[in-house]
Amino acid sequence: MEDRRIRKTKKAIREALLTLMLEKGFDAITINDIAEEADINRGTFYLHYADKFELLGVIEDDIIAQFQALQNNIDISKMYQEENHFTDVFIKEAIGVIKENELFFKVMFISGEKTTFESKFKAEIKKNMKSKINHIDTISDIPFDYYFSYVVNALLGILREWVKGGMVETKEQIAAYAYAISSNGPLTLMMKEMKVQNEKAKEL
Repeated sequence: MEDRRIRKTKKAIREALLTLMLEKGFDAITINDIAEEADINRGTFYLHYADKFELLGVIEDDIIAQFQALQNNIDISKMYQEENHFTDVFIKEAIGVIKENELFFKVMFISGEKTTFESKFKAEIKKNMKSKINHIDTISDIPFDYYFSYVVNALLGILREWVKGGMVETKEQIAAYAYAISSNGPLTLMMKEMKVQNEKAKEL
């Protein structure tokens, strides 16, 4: 286990990089910038990381590992037996990971930085989903790749909007929104709302 002082130093270095990415962008950051922001010297930085690219990769991989742990707790058999299983075990907890790593996700979703995180995230989710449903190729006759692309991009869109909006809603509220859209479908919800609006108009 790492010494507490080492963990504290690494945390400071990681937060320094992310803070600077929001302020000036990854390409413009130097090791001197990171060391100054983290209140360490360059030598201390190089004790832990080879360069800023390795540092960013380590940060991304750590977040991915947190999502991997959540996926391992999902029991696919319970998803169609217990309505709240997926929401409680994954969506709420995944949103919790984002809340706990707010600075990182501000960089990912707001700064416009092009990193490998999103592709890593999608690849990991996809691999895990396929492993849990016996490498199935279609979902209700829809090719799995199309199904997955729609679902994962919709979820990322909700999370991106939440982060950009300042994370005002609770993780329970965001989980409820994500579940409602996923389980009912965006078109079904829109048609339902249009029907309600049409009925109200008739009453006037």
